[in-house]
Amino acid sequence: MNPTVLMSTTRGSLALELFEQRAPGSVANFLNYVDDHYYDGTIFHRVIPGFMIQGGGYEPGMRQKKTRGPIRNESENGLSNARGTISMARTSDPHSATAQFFINLVDNVFLDINRNRGTFGYTVFGNILGEMGALDLISQEPTHGYAGHQDVPVQDVLIRKVSRVHFHMQWLLWNDGTVRKIAQAIRSADRMADLPVLADALEDAGCDDADILAHCRGPGPHVRGCWVVDLLLGKA
Repeated sequence: MNPTVLMSTTRGSLALELFEQRAPGSVANFLNYVDDHYYDGTIFHRVIPGFMIQGGGYEPGMRQKKTRGPIRNESENGLSNARGTISMARTSDPHSATAQFFINLVDNVFLDINRNRGTFGYTVFGNILGEMGALDLISQEPTHGYAGHQDVPVQDVLIRKVSRVHFHMQWLLWNDGTVRKIAQAIRSADRMADLPVLADALEDAGCDDADILAHCRGPGPHVRGCWVVDLLLGKA
């Protein structure tokens, strides 16, 4: 099973599957930053509607963070910069990617490798699982020029936390109607016992609070697994 992470932002949460077999160097690099909590407290510093959102390198006030060394470009892996994919950001040097990443808002195939021209692309190393509501909310943020950078959100879009998660894939692959039904059931249930399947899924994900429903409805601190409820309620 591919590794998965949850990216919690001030505009909602994104669950990401990382393609470890197709982009091993990029995934290992990204997870190293995740495990070091490097992304926690950074911002999406570049938002371009109809193109992509970029983050992972700056703190509020456009304070740039120090990074590890650059990694090898893996854009030859056959993955395309389609809507909802996450890719490594870089300079014009194809092997210059470090910590920054971007998430494609649309199909940006022009960012893929071009073998006919012999040019590298931008390495896709994962994609969003399930809902993309947070992605689209971030894409609508008003932007301006700030501290020598363009397309910076007027209000900070904070990445609160990026962490590894473990879950059953089908929980994020429901159709929208099923998600709404489950969310409604959560809102109306008085006891987690009324939702035994969801309770089992949360326990499998690591939420072992005695009153799981009350815990996940509360302000936190949340434990691994609570994001399942958060996503369905739209409050993560």
